Amino acid sequence: MWDKLDSFESVLPAEQSGGERAVPEQPPRRRKPLKEVLQFWALNAVLGSIIAVVYLSVGAAGITEVLPITQQRLHQLPIPAIERLQNYSGWNRVSLALIFAAGLCLAVSLLWIRIFACLQDAGSLARKRRDQPVLFYLHTFICATVIGVDSALFFIGLSTSTVGWADTPIYVPILATLLFTASLALWGSWHCDYKNSSKV
Repeated sequence: MWDKLDSFESVLPAEQSGGERAVPEQPPRRRKPLKEVLQFWALNAVLGSIIAVVYLSVGAAGITEVLPITQQRLHQLPIPAIERLQNYSGWNRVSLALIFAAGLCLAVSLLWIRIFACLQDAGSLARKRRDQPVLFYLHTFICATVIGVDSALFFIGLSTSTVGWADTPIYVPILATLLFTASLALWGSWHCDYKNSSKV
């Protein structure tokens, strides 16, 4: 009789039978058509270039205003052989502010993708908030801080620029900052939708 009872153990969930939490199965994925993939990366090349040009010019100005040390040229850094960059047109004008702006733009873009991925899985987000509140609020604080600092640097870069923005009303750079932040959010939402659209 006991051997029959033992056979029911395989029927029970993992939490009851072995004390381990059951791992939900991942939904199957389908391969995207080649045309859809090419369109996605072509739009990435166009839109990404526009976002990069706008952010590198404005964001770098804001970073330079807050941290004047970032005005230092890349070829002036104490790195072996990097001084050769001054012999190439364009590269001799690259500063630390541009490098920081590029890294911050990439980080914020990936952050928006992650935010929308979490929002689409509301059940998992609610469980994390209930089971790991410290980790949940720490992640929320980090996300809000990074996005807030990014928007502030973009606003500073606009408001202190001498090319067409110095004599404009204060609400103009504020609206432009909100518009660009919303554009980055839409960029992240589009990438998140494209990634999740591969699920059946």
